[in-house]
Amino acid sequence: MIQNRWSMICLCSQLKPEEGLRPLTNREFRDLTALLCRNGKTPGDLFRMNYIELTAMGLSTESAQRLFRLLDRVFALESLLDSYEHMGIRVVTAAEPTYFPTLKRTLGLNCPPVLCYAGNLNLASKTVIGVVGARDISPTDGRFTIDAVGKILSQGYGILSGGARGTDSVAESEALRLGGTVVEFPAYPLLQRLRKPEITRHLQEGRLLLATPVAPHTNFSATLATARNRMIYAHSAATVVVRATHRRGGTWSGATDALKRSLCPILCRDYPYEGNLALIQSGAIPITEIWDGILPTGAVKQLPIP
Repeated sequence: MIQNRWSMICLCSQLKPEEGLRPLTNREFRDLTALLCRNGKTPGDLFRMNYIELTAMGLSTESAQRLFRLLDRVFALESLLDSYEHMGIRVVTAAEPTYFPTLKRTLGLNCPPVLCYAGNLNLASKTVIGVVGARDISPTDGRFTIDAVGKILSQGYGILSGGARGTDSVAESEALRLGGTVVEFPAYPLLQRLRKPEITRHLQEGRLLLATPVAPHTNFSATLATARNRMIYAHSAATVVVRATHRRGGTWSGATDALKRSLCPILCRDYPYEGNLALIQSGAIPITEIWDGILPTGAVKQLPIP
């Protein structure tokens, strides 16, 4: 288990960028794992293998050299993770039982191999409902979000947020105000989030968990936001869409991607926003202000179609 953990950290993490050395992508790690499995090996066995053994399995000399360069980072990464731990940041890999179970079950081998996190990792196993929407939130959107969060918590669920300005922040703040629990997949640097006193307080109280597939210092990017959005839907038992702009923005792209991939049931506010109506027409379940927080009949999490 420990060897598999460190193999995944060395091979897949971007915690320590080096000139000319790219960590494995999810697809590359998945293909490598499949190759090792066919040969009765695990990723942890790589620490005990040599060039001859790797090339005998079908890897090119160039690929084998790349793997060994990545694995050679183990001591430097150990030191780096020690320094992060002093900041309250730790790492969990998909090889460990404490990894986000619903995320792993939904995405399978496509789940992020390594996550950096801060806070109460036990919350990774709690059933959560995602709440997403526009960054520019109207008063009526805000009231709907606050009411929905209260009803979700009353059913015993936690809230899953992307931590963005607008709907995400309103949902997260209301859940924490009411004494609920929140899992957040931020698209902004984890270190930046930890500088906020209110975030630190909720982390210390054990009611908040932040997790990201990139290094704690990594700046916002559209690619990261897309990956974050997919994680929200994949880990949620269901996701409430408060407002989506038709054919534009992260809420629209994330919800349509989730519907296409069957990542989770989408509960969309039945309101005359063009984006909301289009999502409902595409298969999202309409909900209104009288929704009681109970998942509608048929809104059961399904595994995605391969």
